[in-house]
Amino acid sequence: MRNNVPEGRQALPKNSPKREAIFAVMQNYTERMKRLGYIDFKDMALMALEEVRLGVDQQYTHILLDESQDLTRVQLEFLKLLYNGKDYSSLLFIADTAQSIYSHSWLTKGRSFASIGFDMTGKSNILAKNYRTTTQIAQASYSLIENDLEIVGDENYVTPSLIDKPGAYPVYRCFSNMQDEARYFVREIKDNLLRQYKLQDIAVISKNKNQQEIMKDALEAAGIPCVKVDRDNADFMDESIKLLTMHSVKGLEFKVVIIIGLNDGIIPYVSFNGRYPQKNIKSIS
Repeated sequence: MRNNVPEGRQALPKNSPKREAIFAVMQNYTERMKRLGYIDFKDMALMALEEVRLGVDQQYTHILLDESQDLTRVQLEFLKLLYNGKDYSSLLFIADTAQSIYSHSWLTKGRSFASIGFDMTGKSNILAKNYRTTTQIAQASYSLIENDLEIVGDENYVTPSLIDKPGAYPVYRCFSNMQDEARYFVREIKDNLLRQYKLQDIAVISKNKNQQEIMKDALEAAGIPCVKVDRDNADFMDESIKLLTMHSVKGLEFKVVIIIGLNDGIIPYVSFNGRYPQKNIKSIS
């Protein structure tokens, strides 16, 4: 068991009854899915891996993997089999472990590139400077993770080097429920933000889609155009406020970013019942 497992989560020892029970549930789930003719994302990746193990028509001499901190072990093994390892070939990983938001990511939690068969000794470069974030936002972001040993203790973690790019500090507001939060941001958007920005400049980010719905209802009730952005709807030039989840916003930029439901100690959100736990509410002076 790891000693740095966050409070509220518990590592399960091998051969424990709980682990066996979880495995039995997983087997039952997989069998039922197969009988119904469905597959989930993880099974899809395993099927793809089995296909390339049987042989591929074409391999690639140069491969560039962006956001590789989010890839699973199966995805990494799949990509390795597509690689044509010549003397002049290149396989470039671009990763930032501090940006990993998926529990299944492989190149985090202390796992090295050696764990997937790559010796990076003398072959890696550290890019520490962030040129597209203001100093104030970078300072605020770093303050949220600087005491998280699971992040900063990772061997692939890079401490950011702040550049002199001045801007405003992020504004924090506290609410007892999501309806009050939504009403506040509607007023802020109508009374202040729309005097300086277009609707398409504004993004509202949430942990899950249930939180999106409450914000969407509040914006529409106020006559403010908004749209939930997903794989089937990604028109960023449309004159409307964009509602995105934390997963779908990765790699995108907006002039104004509003993050809702950012509750202390419960990101990622463990349970969702429409109210924010009172013990996590902080007063603002």
